[in-house]
Amino acid sequence: MEDLFLFLEWIEGKGILYYILIIMVIVFIIKPEIAKRIGLIFTYLFSVFKWAKKSNVSRSFELKINNVTKEINKEIGNDVLPNNPKIKWVKSTTKEAFLQEDQIVVKLDYHEDRNKSFALVTLNYVNRGLLPVARQYIPQEIIETCSLLVTRRIISDENRDSLEYFVSSILKEVFLEKPQLEEMYKELTDLDNNAMFLQILIPELWKMGKRIYPHNINPNVVNKEIEKLIKFLHDIATKPNDRIAKLNLDSNLFKIRIILVGKMETLHDRGIDPYLNRVNEGINNGYKAIYLLGYERKEQYLNDIEKRFQNNDRIEKTKITVGKVLNSNFDNMNCLCISLSVKEDAEESSNVS
Repeated sequence: MEDLFLFLEWIEGKGILYYILIIMVIVFIIKPEIAKRIGLIFTYLFSVFKWAKKSNVSRSFELKINNVTKEINKEIGNDVLPNNPKIKWVKSTTKEAFLQEDQIVVKLDYHEDRNKSFALVTLNYVNRGLLPVARQYIPQEIIETCSLLVTRRIISDENRDSLEYFVSSILKEVFLEKPQLEEMYKELTDLDNNAMFLQILIPELWKMGKRIYPHNINPNVVNKEIEKLIKFLHDIATKPNDRIAKLNLDSNLFKIRIILVGKMETLHDRGIDPYLNRVNEGINNGYKAIYLLGYERKEQYLNDIEKRFQNNDRIEKTKITVGKVLNSNFDNMNCLCISLSVKEDAEESSNVS
């Protein structure tokens, strides 16, 4: 019945079609013998309305998902998700997503609950599209967990009403079916709450895929390397203030240096020179990615550091991204992350000062 009223409102909004419908009703009363024909026409228009309604929902979902996808890709500086998802409603309980001409197509049963539909569409899209090259090398439980966090980001940005369904239904169901994912989800959430998930982990996995594709690498070797990366980042993200964490990772696939931009007193007294020296040292020691992390109040200093390495003959690319850090008081604080991608043939000369 609700659909019928919506249908009548839709027809009324179409102007002349509304008046045609009124005429049809009058004819139906005067000439009951043509009731069947009238019924067929009415049924056809009703089906057109339902198709238009579903089409409108799918276009709305596609636009919302694409908006956040472009934003994430821009933040990271690489296409970690394909753009322009395509949604097709099908009468089936089977959820399906596949790649077609560099576009992710999601097939899903249509639900009147749009919040539920949006959450399910987004999850299926991210599950199939995240890290298109690297995903074949990443352990299943890790790529699935990464997909859950990216799905949550898209939902939080574009349709917060869907977040309750995502948390209470989707996550609950996933963790019941695959309990091992819950612990991994907590670990990666720690990274996300310390501006290290989209800012460091996802870019490093993307670069890993580009580096080793299309070679057939022993999965056990890659698994251990990725586990080392996650543990390395997690130790930094969760370390107490009074503990010193290891800030260099030197493995076969990941050569990373993390630099934490410290107290304001140090910056006032010594400026950015100590940080320039640590970056130069990292480049000279063969690290291929160097990340500097600091709170927003140190933005001027971080910007100065990044500018010093722009157009440097040893640096392939510099990038500044902003993430959120959830501190011990549960305050969301902006954190800036400078990423410096070092050229493969970088030499020990031309230190920045």
